[in-house]
Amino acid sequence: MGKHNLREQADSQLMTSIANLQQQLALTKTLSETSLDDSPENIVALKILKAKYNFLFKEARLRQTSSKGLNNVISH
Repeated sequence: MGKHNLREQADSQLMTSIANLQQQLALTKTLSETSLDDSPENIVALKILKAKYNFLFKEARLRQTSSKGLNNVISH
């Protein structure tokens, strides 16, 4: 297995992880917007998801990985 195949495999796993976090983040943001009272646990969970997503998104940019379906869902 060459370096190119390993890189493609790692990039694919990275993009899958980002897509999963994107879905979780969108769902969590929707739930927090519609709930009347956000518990501290939910606020912390949302912050953790944002941090994970930002880390993976920056890693994908550093690796110059591209995907047509990838958008940054976090608005700062």
